[in-house]
Amino acid sequence: MAGPSAPASGLSGGAMGSGTEDFCVDPKLVWKPRDHCVWNWLVHGRSRGAKSHGGREMQCLLCGVVFPGNRTREIGHFTKKRQGSRCPNVTVGIYKRLRAANVELSPDVAEMLQREDEAAIQIVQDPPLPAICGGDDVGGGANVEQGGEAATIAGATATEVTSRPTPARTLRQTPMGRYVRNPRQREIDLAAMDLFAQNVIPFNMAKSSSWKKFCEACFGPQSATRCPLKHVSYDALREELLDSRKETYLKREAKLRVDWEKTGCTLITYGTTDICGRFMLNYILAGRDRPVFIKCDHVKRKDKNYAAMLESWKSFLRENKHVTAICTDSFSSNKAVAEALAKDPEFSHIYWIPYTAYCMDLFLHDLGNMRWAKNIVEDANEVVKFFRIHSVSRKMLYGNDKTCPYAIRDKACFVERLVQSTHFWNDIRMVFDLMEGAYSILRMVDRDVHCISRVYDAAVALKNCVLAAPLTEGQRAEVLEVVSNRTDQLLSPVHAVSRLLDPMLRDRGVFSDPTLMTQFRGVVEHLVGGRGTPQYQECIDSLYAFQREQGIFGDPEVQRHGRMDSALDWWEDHGRGHPTLQRLALRILSMWTTSSSVERNWSTWALVHTNDRNKLEHERVEKLVLPPLEPPI
Repeated sequence: MAGPSAPASGLSGGAMGSGTEDFCVDPKLVWKPRDHCVWNWLVHGRSRGAKSHGGREMQCLLCGVVFPGNRTREIGHFTKKRQGSRCPNVTVGIYKRLRAANVELSPDVAEMLQREDEAAIQIVQDPPLPAICGGDDVGGGANVEQGGEAATIAGATATEVTSRPTPARTLRQTPMGRYVRNPRQREIDLAAMDLFAQNVIPFNMAKSSSWKKFCEACFGPQSATRCPLKHVSYDALREELLDSRKETYLKREAKLRVDWEKTGCTLITYGTTDICGRFMLNYILAGRDRPVFIKCDHVKRKDKNYAAMLESWKSFLRENKHVTAICTDSFSSNKAVAEALAKDPEFSHIYWIPYTAYCMDLFLHDLGNMRWAKNIVEDANEVVKFFRIHSVSRKMLYGNDKTCPYAIRDKACFVERLVQSTHFWNDIRMVFDLMEGAYSILRMVDRDVHCISRVYDAAVALKNCVLAAPLTEGQRAEVLEVVSNRTDQLLSPVHAVSRLLDPMLRDRGVFSDPTLMTQFRGVVEHLVGGRGTPQYQECIDSLYAFQREQGIFGDPEVQRHGRMDSALDWWEDHGRGHPTLQRLALRILSMWTTSSSVERNWSTWALVHTNDRNKLEHERVEKLVLPPLEPPI
């Protein structure tokens, strides 16, 4: 009869609760029936002498805590909002009984119970086993199943008893799925993998105790009868989950390849070296939607030379048949490989396009190296560095007048003369006007949109910026020569053709431009068919109808969509009446001319691995780079 008082022996109020003396169970109230389920886990103690509610001590049979109680405090011991203030030994079964008694539970407990209910509903029961019946069955038949009921029937023989119909009893096998693995564990594992990979968090963090505590705090109280949720381990992250995520990205890539069959894709590549000094090529394919990292290939030869790159490019292009253009920088080896591919009949249909940003960067570099421009830039840098570097000058600017060293005062006088000089600001404005055209092109191509049709006009506009700038004849001739060299390096026939196929840039005057029409005919001969073939003539006729807005091209609704949609989407929706020109437009307008995807790719690689830190093999790094790049790069 001393069962309820057993847990209280040896416990003091000072250790477990608010009292200072040993807790004593009131024997008068031990077996007194109560009207609430909370009394199953609490026991009454002695009276504290107070006549109001709460004048009697209570002790929790689960954790041993002693506290002065009434019903509100007793229920609150299990349902407080702060998890650390509740009974630490409370179970899911107790929460369910309190919920059945209409006790208000905290939001986290209510959510946990809801998950438990949903998981219980999702359990699929196994099919019922055959009914056990008949006297010939192993185990005694109906006599055993009915507990000897047949033997008590008066006047019945053994044959009559065993021949009576026995009610069939169905046995079900307990499903093991709920005890083997929590159904939410896989979802949590994949979410943790995305957290680590997309934010480039080292996997070593999964070994720390703080990661385990964080996961346990997120999981909250869990049922003891079910398989509890577990934190994601270090080994699971770097092996099984990393491989599963790579398979997911390969499936996404397979969907993009279906679209590449219609529009083609652009190969964007760049080189680097691994930890052993071997040359590596980074391959990215960009189609209509977004760039996709494919692989990082080891070149067999150590040196970055023409023969090694040509062999690597050919091997990759044979694996990816939908490549229509190659976009790289203007490095001499890249140009030599592109020229060799153009002479090879197997790859002659692939155009080489230099990085637009690379060409504009070279133009700005050449402009800054001119003697007259270099002096202006140096003076501007002196002004900027004076206020950026010297803390004394900043204090003087904000009103704190202090004595300065002679060197700073001398430089301050020089900066003051520059800032107050009208000639200095006129020179700055002139250099700004010259750089504005190249800067606008850089901003245009760095937006990750298909803008190849706008590059041609933007490059031609560079010459207009030079002609409008207040330069001397010698300065203007020098800048025009640089503009001519860099635009010739940048522009290719596909830039001219894409400009002719943009619905926003339609103009009948293009037929009188020999440069544009010559390049268009050359691309048609190269990609569609030679002169005199029906495909060639159909393509030329469709271009005339497109530029003159004849047929479907002159429909007001079609023209309105031309101002709203991209050129690539417009041709896909409204070019079906001219299939030959439509196929050419989809291939040309889907080409990429920017290096932004490559720059972000190498930035992601630098977060994961460098030659000075985390010297990993490139196969392992390739797995780690895939999640941050998808989607987008």
